[in-house]
Amino acid sequence: MQFAVLSENEYNDYMSAQRCFLSQTVSYGRVRQAEGYRVEYVGVRDNTGTVCGAGLIMYQPWKKLFTRASLAYGPTLDWSRSEVVAAFFSGLNRHFASQPRLLTARINPILARRWYTDITPLELSLIHI
Repeated sequence: MQFAVLSENEYNDYMSAQRCFLSQTVSYGRVRQAEGYRVEYVGVRDNTGTVCGAGLIMYQPWKKLFTRASLAYGPTLDWSRSEVVAAFFSGLNRHFASQPRLLTARINPILARRWYTDITPLELSLIHI
């Protein structure tokens, strides 16, 4: 597993097959860029180069010199695969550490206990953290 900065197309290809929140879509990233935020698409690739997890980071300018990072309702990845989760967050930690003007990082993922189609549960996923 390798953490990487993804292109917009790579990110969009991965996310088009995933169930995700609006704030993790490419179109939302474009809106935030128009508002002055710096947007970055990051993810984890397996040994074959296939993206296994991804997230949209928005960097908000703060006090002219600094930035605040936000991964709102993300990242989008398979939480049952511990190697993907570990690779993503260890890579994200290194990625943030390489940015000396980054003050804070807010990450609030959606950890669904059930997925629904209308009112019938599709699957029950237990997440052990």
